[in-house]
Amino acid sequence: MSRGTREQLYLALRFGFVREYSQQVVALPVIVDDALVNFDPRRAQAAAEAFTELAETNQVLVFTCHPTFVDLFQKACPDAAIISLEA
Repeated sequence: MSRGTREQLYLALRFGFVREYSQQVVALPVIVDDALVNFDPRRAQAAAEAFTELAETNQVLVFTCHPTFVDLFQKACPDAAIISLEA
C-alpha cells in the first residue's frame, strides 16, 4: 500500500471516529496539519470537500504551508476564513 493510500485510509478512519464521537458525546474541534501532502490532486480536492462537510458539525482548523492546498480549501468552502501568517 502506498504512503498516500495509507494516509487516505487513516484520514477516512479519523473522519469516521470524529463523526461517531460527535454524535454520541460532543462535537470537538478537528485540527490537521498538512494532511493532504501525499494525496494526488483529485483525491486532495475530494478530501477538502469532505473537510467542508465535516465543518458543518465540527470546527475544523487546517494548517498548511502549501498555497495549492489553500486554493483547494477555498474552492471547496468559499466561506472559510483563511488566515495567512507571514514570516
